[in-house]
Amino acid sequence: MAQGPAIAVAPPWAGNTSGKDLGSARCPSTVPLDIVNFDDLAIDTLLRARRLSASQGHAEKSTSDIGRTTTTTRKPQRTDCFIYRLPNELLCAIFMMCGEVDDAFLYPRHDVHDALPPPMHLYSRATVLLGHVCLRWFAVTRGSRQLWTMVDVPFPQPCDVAALELSLRYSKGLPLTLRINGHYQLPKHLHTPETYQKFMCLVAAASHRWEEISFVVTQGPFRPFDGLHHLTSLPPQSFPSIKRAMLYFFGDDHRPTLPLWENFFRSTALRSLHWYGVGFRASSSSLERLTHVAVDHIDPMDVMECLRSCGQLRFLRAKVKSLESQLMGEDDGALIAKLPSPVDLPHLQVLMLAGMFDWTNLFDGITTPRLHRLDLINAGVQARAIEAMLQRSKSRLFMLGFGCVYCGQTQETEKILRSPTLRHLRIFLYETHPRYTVGEPETFDPRPFLPTYLSLYTREFAQADEAYWNGVATRDTPM
Repeated sequence: MAQGPAIAVAPPWAGNTSGKDLGSARCPSTVPLDIVNFDDLAIDTLLRARRLSASQGHAEKSTSDIGRTTTTTRKPQRTDCFIYRLPNELLCAIFMMCGEVDDAFLYPRHDVHDALPPPMHLYSRATVLLGHVCLRWFAVTRGSRQLWTMVDVPFPQPCDVAALELSLRYSKGLPLTLRINGHYQLPKHLHTPETYQKFMCLVAAASHRWEEISFVVTQGPFRPFDGLHHLTSLPPQSFPSIKRAMLYFFGDDHRPTLPLWENFFRSTALRSLHWYGVGFRASSSSLERLTHVAVDHIDPMDVMECLRSCGQLRFLRAKVKSLESQLMGEDDGALIAKLPSPVDLPHLQVLMLAGMFDWTNLFDGITTPRLHRLDLINAGVQARAIEAMLQRSKSRLFMLGFGCVYCGQTQETEKILRSPTLRHLRIFLYETHPRYTVGEPETFDPRPFLPTYLSLYTREFAQADEAYWNGVATRDTPM
C-alpha cells in the first residue's frame, strides 16, 4: 500500500524549551487512549465500500419505481464518524496527544516527583496501535515522521523492540528521544535478557540520531547494567546530536556509566543533564555549554567549582552527599569553599539546593541578577546570606521554597520574610519534616510575616511547583 504524504506537525514532546521540563517541551494537553472508542472508529474500509454501493443501488431502484409506487419507505443513510472528515494534518495532531508525559523525565527537578506513578499510555505504543485502526490511519501514521520520534518504553519487551524498529524506519532521519522507565510493575516473563540486548543493539546502531537518552532502571530480572556495553563500547563522538541525558540505575555504583558520559560530553549539542552516582567531572568546554544541570551526591567542595565552570547555567539542582569523614549538620558550612570574590552567574534563574544545613558560603560566593526561584530542601535557613545575595545581585525573586527544613528556623524565616529584597515574591513554600524535628513537632506559622502582595503560601511542594511553572508560562519567561 502506498504511504500517505509526509505531514509536518510539531510533536508535543519537542519544540520550545520553556516550561516545566526545562529542555523538552511539555505536552499541553494529553488525551488518554481509553477515551477513544476504537470499536466505533475501526470500520473496515472494504465493508464500508460495499454498503455504500448497496445504498446507491437501492436509491436508483427507488427512483425507477417512484411512478408505480405511491409510498416509498426511505432507510436512514449511514453517516461517517466526524473524525473521518478531518484533514490529515489535524488527525496527526490528535494522534500526537494520545500519550502521557512521564514526570520522571522532566529533569532537572526535585526527588518529590520520583514517587509519582508512571503514565499508563506511552507515545510509542499508541502510535503503533493507532496504525491498526483502519487503512487511512495506517497511512497517516506511516506518513508522519514526527509521530515516530518518541520512543518511551518500560523495561523493553518484544513489542517495544518492534516499536523501536518502526520508529527508526518511519521517522526517516529525524532526531529521536529515548526514555526507559523501569518503575513499571510488569510480569517478569515479559522481559528477557535477549530482548533487552536486542533493544540496546538497535539503540547503539542509531547512536547518531538520539537527541535525548534517559534511563530510569530501578529493577529487573537481571543485572541493571546488562546491555549497556552496546553503548559504552561505541567510538568517541558517536552521539553528535545528544542534547539531554540522564542515566539512573539501581544501586550506588554507577561507574559503568562513566564511558557513556564521556561520550555524551563530546557532543557540542549537550545542554541538559542529570548526573546520578558519578563524581562531578567533565572538560571545561563541555561544562561551559550546559544550561540545565541536576547532580546527585555531589561533594560539597565541588559545588562552587560546578557553578564557576557552567557559565551558561540557567537551572541548577544540587544535592550534596554525606561524607563519612564529616558530620552533616549545623556546622557543615565550611565544607563549601569560600571564594575571594563572587562568581557571576548572569543566566541562572532557578537554584535548588539540598542535603546541607548551612549554605552561607555558596550564597556569599555568587551573583545572580536573573534569579527568580530559590529552593532549600533538607536544609537550614540563612537569612543574612540570602538577603545579601539578593541585594548584591538585584534579583527579583518570584518564588522562595523551604522544604523539609530543620527545626529551629523560626527566627531566620521571620527575618527573610521581612526583608525588602522579597518585594517581588509571589509564591512561598514552608514545609517541615518530622525527621528533622527534635521533641515536639514545630508549630511555627509564617502567615503573620508574609508580604501582603503574596499570591500563594503553601506547605505542599507540588502545589508551589505547579503554581511557579504556570506563572513562568504566563510571563513567557525563557527557561
